[in-house]
Amino acid sequence: PRRLTGAAPLYPRWAFGFWQCKMQYNSQQELQNVTAEFRRRQIPLDAIVQDWNYWGDRGWGPHWDHTRYPDPAALVANLSGAHVHFMISVW
Repeated sequence: PRRLTGAAPLYPRWAFGFWQCKMQYNSQQELQNVTAEFRRRQIPLDAIVQDWNYWGDRGWGPHWDHTRYPDPAALVANLSGAHVHFMISVW
């Protein structure tokens, strides 16, 4: 048994589901459209990942380019309302 560290907790169930990611999404609207299309086609989607370049010409992250992502908080709320978890790739 794991006496030193204890039992390792399991990840939440959604983490074992489908994660959608591509090299980059270019806008808040694109992320919302992709999510809506998954739902329209009844394809399971548990998480979507915003990869690099969401910061635009503001340098190397982690700053949102508000011309392409005008309301990041609303984006996250919208995705959450669609039961989709959101992750930002930071590297």
